[in-house]
Amino acid sequence: MRRTRRFVMAWLALMTSIWGLAAPAAAADPPDLIRVVTDATIKQGFDKMFKVELMGYVEGGTFEVSGDGLALITPHGGIKPSSDPNQWRIKLAATTDATPGLRDLTYIGPDGQTDTLVNAIEVLLVEVIADTGISGHVFSDGDGNGLEDAGDTGLAGVAVEVVASDGEITTASTDAAGNYIVTGLAPGVTKVTYSTPLGATLTAGSELQTLTVVNEVLTSAATVGYSGPAGGGSVDILGLSSTTTDIAQGNRGFYIVNVTGADIGAAWSFSGTGLIVTKVVDGPDQVRLAVVAAPDADLGPHDLTVVNLDGATDTLLDALTVVP
Repeated sequence: MRRTRRFVMAWLALMTSIWGLAAPAAAADPPDLIRVVTDATIKQGFDKMFKVELMGYVEGGTFEVSGDGLALITPHGGIKPSSDPNQWRIKLAATTDATPGLRDLTYIGPDGQTDTLVNAIEVLLVEVIADTGISGHVFSDGDGNGLEDAGDTGLAGVAVEVVASDGEITTASTDAAGNYIVTGLAPGVTKVTYSTPLGATLTAGSELQTLTVVNEVLTSAATVGYSGPAGGGSVDILGLSSTTTDIAQGNRGFYIVNVTGADIGAAWSFSGTGLIVTKVVDGPDQVRLAVVAAPDADLGPHDLTVVNLDGATDTLLDALTVVP
């Protein structure tokens, strides 16, 4: 039996050398999903870019998240390479009713091989994020009647300054829906000041408000409305002509935006959390933005949105990237 086996093995070796028979191709190494590099939380109703470390990524692979209400945004920003060849940026969207809690993240290669990182992403309740502080809303008053009627929209990019009872000053900016939240304030008498957008007129509420902040309560400021000159009907952000499109957490920077059709006093804002437009210098075809990144600003690319006073809007995807 042993002689027969040795004979068969020798014969196979001989045939391989004579006929150039190739050994079967080795299967691709299985993927290894190691960790989520950036902050691994996402709020209900928000989009967020995550950086993940993955060994063995193959072009055409994709990601899935367990549970409901959390999905990969594939038309844009789905999967992008990072500066590290073993790290990838993926953009996820959470619905407003996504179930809070930890989720598993799975990579699926085009050959069907998978790897799962257990409890990789956590969905946060929006309600648990707000604690002692204030919230407010600013709208664009299209007809100037002082009321937020049907057709009026939230006004983005309005600068807000909050002076807490202990003298601590916090700046914020309204988001694309015209809302803002400032938390972590000391309880007591708090002053809130709104900066009038260039070319706009106050029609509702007051730009200087005094509120009493209560511990572990989110106090609502009175709604503020502005009217302004009608826009040209459309606005188009062409891009940034600044020397850099990065900003470090905790830093401030100035960025030049090439744009057509933007109103004087149009509202500018960034997606995600932690990027605040503190000043806008208008020009005919360029706008200069002063931007502050909070120390805990979301890492990765942020979209830039402009909203004209007549509601015309445009968004530049991945306009500014927050780095550590």
